[in-house]
Amino acid sequence: MQPFDNSHLGARLKRALMISLSIAALGACEAKATPEECDAACANLKGIFLGVVDKETTREDTLKKMGTTGAELARETAALFVDFLTRECTRQCNARSTRKVAECLTAAKTPEDVNRCYE
Repeated sequence: MQPFDNSHLGARLKRALMISLSIAALGACEAKATPEECDAACANLKGIFLGVVDKETTREDTLKKMGTTGAELARETAALFVDFLTRECTRQCNARSTRKVAECLTAAKTPEDVNRCYE
């Protein structure tokens, strides 16, 4: 894994946003996800993204590079972006997502699992 820096994390989170926005392109003929399924899927995505942020900002080399204060600032900044992603995920999911994708996202445990939901 590459060393942590804010631009690297930003790129990952931007990619996550693009994934959540791509929900519209999937399975137009499948059953539409319910609001409850969308809430669960997006809440799970939020947990996964915040887990990545926490893991990256507590790595020893990250703390050496940024210091405790810098790592805390990175976590707080990322948390704000993840909150935005969660709201956008919910909006997009309610508008267009399928039950299959929402169920997959709800069951996902890692970023790799999330990516598999879109294969």
